[in-house]
Amino acid sequence: MAQYLVQCESEDRKHRHLQRNIKTAKFRYVTDVNGIDFNEKCELDKNQIDRLFTRENIKKG
Repeated sequence: MAQYLVQCESEDRKHRHLQRNIKTAKFRYVTDVNGIDFNEKCELDKNQIDRLFTRENIKKG
């Protein structure tokens, strides 16, 4: 039970840290994968974008 609570607290802190960084960055638009147009004219690779959004390409140090 204690391990679960520690894990939840850690995840919550990471989420709040990310939200603060997004707010500080003052992005003009904030979107998710669902907000991206993947039509053929844009020539975007949906699988690559999905990997970027899940940060599979970043190894934790």
